[in-house]
Amino acid sequence: MGQRTAPIGSIQTKAKHRNTFNCSRERQIVFQVAPQIGLVTKTTSYPLARANDALADLRAGRFEGAAVLVP
Repeated sequence: MGQRTAPIGSIQTKAKHRNTFNCSRERQIVFQVAPQIGLVTKTTSYPLARANDALADLRAGRFEGAAVLVP
């Protein structure tokens, strides 16, 4: 997938496929404006004990969106 740049408030965020927001302030802004711009997130949860399964599924493209490890 190509890179997309989307203006969010007064900042611009460059998003790539399976991007991780590294800045908590960026996350906060995105979650505030998400409902206003129709942004939909997709997550798949895995118990922490299945972290290796999550990584394998990610590499194999078995889910869309992000994997979330739950303690």
